[in-house]
Amino acid sequence: MSGASLRRWERDAGLPARAGDAQLSPLPPDEVLRLVHQHMLRAAPEDRPVQASWTYARWKPGVSLCSAYELTAADGRQETLVVKCHVGAKAAGLAEREPERASAADTEWPMLLGPPVALPERNLYLWGARDDRELPALRRLSDSERNRQLMRHVGTLLPEGTEIRKRRSTSTLLRYRPERRAVVRLDLALRLPDGGKSKLSLAARALPTVRAEEVDRIRQAAGTFGPAPRYHGMAERDGLLLEEWLDVSVPSGQEFGHADRAGRLLAQLHAQPLAAGLPQRAAPDLEGLRAWFDWSPELRRESEGLLVAAPPPEQPCWTHGDFHPDQVATDRRDGSSRLLDLDEIFPGDPFVDLASWVADHLVVADVGLEEASSALFAGYRAAGGRLPPRATLAPWIAVELVQRAAACCRRLELGGEATAVRLLRRARALRTAPGGGA
Repeated sequence: MSGASLRRWERDAGLPARAGDAQLSPLPPDEVLRLVHQHMLRAAPEDRPVQASWTYARWKPGVSLCSAYELTAADGRQETLVVKCHVGAKAAGLAEREPERASAADTEWPMLLGPPVALPERNLYLWGARDDRELPALRRLSDSERNRQLMRHVGTLLPEGTEIRKRRSTSTLLRYRPERRAVVRLDLALRLPDGGKSKLSLAARALPTVRAEEVDRIRQAAGTFGPAPRYHGMAERDGLLLEEWLDVSVPSGQEFGHADRAGRLLAQLHAQPLAAGLPQRAAPDLEGLRAWFDWSPELRRESEGLLVAAPPPEQPCWTHGDFHPDQVATDRRDGSSRLLDLDEIFPGDPFVDLASWVADHLVVADVGLEEASSALFAGYRAAGGRLPPRATLAPWIAVELVQRAAACCRRLELGGEATAVRLLRRARALRTAPGGGA
């Protein structure tokens, strides 16, 4: 089991201390190795990690810091360790719990780490990805007995009489965000009713259980959208969502050359029939972002008056909700465009998806609003999408930029303060310029 496989950011370990939050400063990799060697080593000498690399950070000022480290053994095997530091006595409460964990059983995934450990004297809690309390499906996937139970459930998705050859089936962790989400590939070896053999790959996402149930309800209500992976439902009640595995080429989150194709896909999604009576997407809680700005006088000043929501939708439709360049892939079989990751699909305003793409382009490139939006809008219009006036779309782009400004600080991005200031100023220009220009 390897690390997060997410976008790698250059990070700034000194940001919490500059914000007066030194108690939530991330641990240096050598200190992480020392703690692992002292508290989490397994018996086998070859399992001893020899290197740690900091790969992830999620900071909430005055509350907690969640960091992930990729541990590497001498033979090249890797496992993700999560270190969470809490302000207050939460680590002491965790130390009193008996952990339910996959690694206490016969496990099929490579494993370097022993059980989770709480260090109340340092307000720390450490765990391997498979032992994430918020993602119980990871325990099932990495535990051979629980995995067999899961396979029996997955078998109900297959033609009657098909059997899963459990010992020849594998699961691979592809992406992991601690306590939030994991993406797993399931490669199933099948025995067909006529005695023949076949293979099937599925994409599985592990989410917190309540969140997974919400996503499952909405995905079922949304029905089938041709360019997206076929949704197969939720496996039991442990937060694992199953869908078709697509063989696709995925661009990076900083590529925009396929904007025309993205606009066409988006227009198709927005045109999908929307059943009456479904709840609408709530406006983002920008006021809740204040903690990532108030620690800095400059960020506090630049964010003043910007922590307001965009207008409510007038004509809601199905929206992607997390529309970025790396969600529009190319099918390797026929070159068709495919839309990925519909976990956030929800009835809402189509402007939120258009604004998300434009905001991404404004973040990574010094371009004007016209250059950031023209190709996307052209594709959207060509596929029948109805474009709003620029002045109507501008507040939505501003909201997206404010959220990205907060994210720079939340993930401890190197240079994050300067980037956040730039994005807040761009958001203000969109809010105040005549016609919504910037």
